[in-house]
Amino acid sequence: MKRGQITVFLSLILCLILSVLFAGIESVRVAGMRLKLESAMDMGLYSVFAEYNRELLNQYDLYFIDTSYGSGISGPFNAAEHLRDYMNHNLRVQNDPAVFGAADFTGLMAERADVIEFSLATDYQGDSFKKQAVHYMKDVYGISIINKLRKHIHNYQSCGVEGRNIDNERKRSEERLYERKASSEDANEGRAIDIENPADDVNHSRSGFFELVMQEGMTVSDKKFSVSDLASHRELQEGNSVLYDGETLNSPLNEMLFGKYIEKKYSSYTKPFHHEALEYEIEYILCGKNSDSENLKLVVNKLIRIREASNVIFLFRDGEKQAEAEALAAVIAAACGAPLLTEFIKYTLLFSWAFVESIVDIRVLLSGGKVPLLKMKGDWNFAIEHIGNFREHLGNGKSSENGLSYEDYLQIFLYFQNRVQKVYRCMDVIELNLRKTAGNRQFIMDGCLDFMEAEVNVTSRFGYAFKIKRSYGYEKR
Repeated sequence: MKRGQITVFLSLILCLILSVLFAGIESVRVAGMRLKLESAMDMGLYSVFAEYNRELLNQYDLYFIDTSYGSGISGPFNAAEHLRDYMNHNLRVQNDPAVFGAADFTGLMAERADVIEFSLATDYQGDSFKKQAVHYMKDVYGISIINKLRKHIHNYQSCGVEGRNIDNERKRSEERLYERKASSEDANEGRAIDIENPADDVNHSRSGFFELVMQEGMTVSDKKFSVSDLASHRELQEGNSVLYDGETLNSPLNEMLFGKYIEKKYSSYTKPFHHEALEYEIEYILCGKNSDSENLKLVVNKLIRIREASNVIFLFRDGEKQAEAEALAAVIAAACGAPLLTEFIKYTLLFSWAFVESIVDIRVLLSGGKVPLLKMKGDWNFAIEHIGNFREHLGNGKSSENGLSYEDYLQIFLYFQNRVQKVYRCMDVIELNLRKTAGNRQFIMDGCLDFMEAEVNVTSRFGYAFKIKRSYGYEKR
């Protein structure tokens, strides 16, 4: 055996050296804990946001986390629990079979995760949803996609059809005719004047406009659905995050882009997707009724009013067409023995002629053809000599090469529609369609999250406690 000795001074020096050494080791351990914690938090958030709803992405190119995860109970607390699970998987080395026998010198575990701030698809009247849709159109198609639509909207605003009350003008022309008829009867000592005016038959058929429009071979969907449990009708959950990135989301440019998004992702009468819930999705967005047939009927009625106003403008500007109407009016007036009524009959004929031409126009549109906003001479379809038996000549319409399609007219209507109503009904359609897919039977848009700020409490078996806060979202804030 060998004997050794150490001085008291050296012992004190070694104690100091070992203290510094162990303090350094512990400092490295704490720094490692912090680094590991930050990495686990980031990976946990990335993993949570990788759980976006696949059907929502496949059908609508939108990134949202369905916080119900198919359970029917949605809320940010579910996303927080998923975050905690992901963090623990990354913090606890022994859970990883790839690192068999590895020692854990940090002993970290996420005890609690809370979502401090979050944003849902329906927040701020659906701006979170709309923002993603607009950005998708910009990224994939660019703003050049709205060039034609911008031109159509400008022409629509300047052509004079919007805001013109043709019904009142027509009724006033009829009142003037019958006032003049009454005065003529008085002047002829009460002799009754019987006017056989074909405009009367046309006007009587106005209430059945939809039957006139639907020509042989056209079918209308009979699908119905409940609106009471859709986003536009129920009380919605709300997030608490401020949605702001310096962009004016409701600018004319973005409204047009959102309209084009609707055109790309939603079906209509002339562009069916054959979804199980409803066929005419854009018509529902415009009208909000609970059946395909009602929505289509309301859109057709709006189209007729627009087309009738446009056709009246054309007739009142075209001397040849007015001469044709006047010639027929003269024959009618002569037949009833009251030639002074010619001018008054003429105007009733012009309004009825415009209506019949509008029916022909809508038939062309629903068949996939095009009709210009304001017609030129070569665009007119219906001849006034057939007005007495107009029902037999409604199929004589032809498409105009430079006209607007049914989809173009829908785009114009969407642009002028109330923006909040439009966004909520878009989300209604998404809910209806996704509920028909596997695992999404109770899907709701106000359970869809696209941004959150989370705070996680983490403890170590070595006696340390940490708190970390991070935020993440699909769109920049």
